[in-house]
Amino acid sequence: MVKRYSILLEDGTVGETSLCFEPKIGNLVIVSLHDENGIPIEKDGMVKAILSVEVQALAKTISPKMAEVVTVVDIDGNGACGYASRTGAKRQRYHVGGIAKREIGKKKRISTCAVI
Repeated sequence: MVKRYSILLEDGTVGETSLCFEPKIGNLVIVSLHDENGIPIEKDGMVKAILSVEVQALAKTISPKMAEVVTVVDIDGNGACGYASRTGAKRQRYHVGGIAKREIGKKKRISTCAVI
Protein backbone atom coordinates (compact mmCIF):
# COMPACT_ATOMS: atom_id res chain seq x y z
CA MET A 1 0.00 0.00 0.00
CA VAL A 2 1.31 3.43 -0.95
CA LYS A 3 1.05 6.23 1.65
CA ARG A 4 1.63 9.96 1.31
CA TYR A 5 4.12 11.66 3.65
CA SER A 6 5.09 15.28 4.32
CA ILE A 7 8.89 15.35 4.63
CA LEU A 8 11.43 17.91 5.91
CA LEU A 9 14.77 17.55 4.09
CA GLU A 10 18.12 18.37 5.70
CA ASP A 11 18.42 21.58 3.63
CA GLY A 12 15.12 22.89 5.09
CA THR A 13 12.93 22.03 2.09
CA VAL A 14 9.45 20.68 2.89
CA GLY A 15 7.61 18.57 0.33
CA GLU A 16 5.37 15.55 -0.11
CA THR A 17 6.13 12.08 -1.40
CA SER A 18 4.25 8.82 -1.92
CA LEU A 19 6.08 5.70 -0.73
CA CYS A 20 5.25 2.04 -0.13
CA PHE A 21 7.52 2.03 2.95
CA GLU A 22 7.82 4.39 5.91
CA PRO A 23 10.74 6.77 5.37
CA LYS A 24 13.41 6.89 8.08
CA ILE A 25 15.62 9.81 9.07
CA GLY A 26 18.68 9.79 6.82
CA ASN A 27 16.95 8.09 3.85
CA LEU A 28 17.33 9.66 0.41
CA VAL A 29 13.90 10.61 -1.02
CA ILE A 30 12.44 12.71 -3.82
CA VAL A 31 9.74 15.18 -2.74
CA SER A 32 7.22 17.17 -4.77
CA LEU A 33 6.74 20.86 -4.01
CA HIS A 34 6.10 24.20 -5.73
CA ASP A 35 8.66 26.88 -6.54
CA GLU A 36 8.20 30.61 -5.86
CA ASN A 37 6.08 30.93 -9.04
CA GLY A 38 3.76 28.06 -8.08
CA ILE A 39 5.25 25.68 -10.64
CA PRO A 40 5.39 22.03 -9.45
CA ILE A 41 8.98 20.79 -9.01
CA GLU A 42 10.77 17.78 -7.51
CA LYS A 43 13.80 17.84 -5.22
CA ASP A 44 15.87 15.05 -3.74
CA GLY A 45 17.53 15.06 -0.35
CA MET A 46 18.07 13.31 2.96
CA VAL A 47 15.11 13.03 5.37
CA LYS A 48 15.53 15.22 8.47
CA ALA A 49 11.99 14.72 9.84
CA ILE A 50 8.66 13.18 8.92
CA LEU A 51 5.98 15.81 9.40
CA SER A 52 2.81 13.89 8.61
CA VAL A 53 0.96 11.58 10.94
CA GLU A 54 -1.58 8.95 9.88
CA VAL A 55 -4.90 9.13 11.73
CA GLN A 56 -7.50 6.37 11.48
CA ALA A 57 -10.96 7.50 12.53
CA LEU A 58 -14.64 6.77 12.16
CA ALA A 59 -16.50 9.56 10.41
CA LYS A 60 -20.03 10.30 9.25
CA THR A 61 -20.78 11.77 5.85
CA ILE A 62 -22.30 15.26 6.10
CA SER A 63 -22.32 16.02 2.36
CA PRO A 64 -21.17 14.22 -0.82
CA LYS A 65 -17.66 15.67 -0.40
CA MET A 66 -17.30 16.17 3.37
CA ALA A 67 -17.24 13.96 6.47
CA GLU A 68 -17.13 14.74 10.20
CA VAL A 69 -14.84 12.78 12.55
CA VAL A 70 -16.88 10.92 15.19
CA THR A 71 -14.12 9.01 16.99
CA VAL A 72 -10.38 8.41 16.53
CA VAL A 73 -9.31 4.76 16.43
CA ASP A 74 -5.54 5.00 15.90
CA ILE A 75 -2.82 7.63 15.47
CA ASP A 76 0.31 6.45 13.68
CA GLY A 77 0.00 2.88 15.02
CA ASN A 78 0.00 4.02 18.69
CA GLY A 79 -3.68 3.60 19.49
CA ALA A 80 -5.72 6.57 20.69
CA CYS A 81 -4.11 7.18 24.11
CA GLY A 82 -0.70 7.46 25.76
CA TYR A 83 2.44 9.14 24.46
CA ALA A 84 4.34 8.70 21.20
CA SER A 85 7.31 10.13 19.31
CA ARG A 86 7.82 10.16 15.55
CA THR A 87 11.59 9.69 15.86
CA GLY A 88 11.91 8.07 19.29
CA ALA A 89 13.43 11.22 20.80
CA LYS A 90 11.96 12.23 24.19
CA ARG A 91 11.93 15.91 23.24
CA GLN A 92 9.55 15.11 20.34
CA ARG A 93 6.98 13.19 22.39
CA TYR A 94 3.35 14.14 22.00
CA HIS A 95 0.18 13.12 23.87
CA VAL A 96 -1.78 10.83 21.54
CA GLY A 97 -5.03 11.22 23.52
CA GLY A 98 -4.87 15.01 23.22
CA ILE A 99 -4.39 14.82 19.45
CA ALA A 100 -7.29 12.33 19.22
CA LYS A 101 -9.64 14.65 21.16
CA ARG A 102 -8.71 17.59 18.91
CA GLU A 103 -9.70 15.62 15.79
CA ILE A 104 -13.23 14.77 17.02
CA GLY A 105 -15.80 17.00 15.34
CA LYS A 106 -13.42 18.21 12.63
CA LYS A 107 -14.65 18.23 9.06
CA LYS A 108 -12.51 16.45 6.46
CA ARG A 109 -12.68 16.31 2.67
CA ILE A 110 -13.54 12.78 1.62
CA SER A 111 -11.17 13.07 -1.37
CA THR A 112 -8.18 13.38 1.02
CA CYS A 113 -9.20 10.35 3.09
CA ALA A 114 -8.70 6.65 2.45
CA VAL A 115 -12.08 4.96 2.92
CA ILE A 116 -11.67 1.55 4.58
